[in-house]
Amino acid sequence: MSNEKLVCPICGEPTRVWCGNARKDRLCGKHADLLKAGELIQCDKCAGWNGPGVKCKCKTVIKEPAKETKCIVCGDNSNGKPQCKNCYYESRDFMETL
Repeated sequence: MSNEKLVCPICGEPTRVWCGNARKDRLCGKHADLLKAGELIQCDKCAGWNGPGVKCKCKTVIKEPAKETKCIVCGDNSNGKPQCKNCYYESRDFMETL
């Protein structure tokens, strides 16, 4: 990638680079953190960046991605993680004994 393409498509700041590798979505550090926190979502139709529940340039309302809140082992509440704390520690302890 050339340096002219390494700017954030939202604000024009330099793209976040880690160990010499630039982000493929070309987001700057501030917007990459917003994406990770779920406060920034990319539109599927026009590739525009918006917050959840906001109308995009193409007049599409961007829906917030559903978060899985059930444990995959026991089905209890897991606060957005794949396993609840009890199942995580049980599986971790079991794997340490092998």
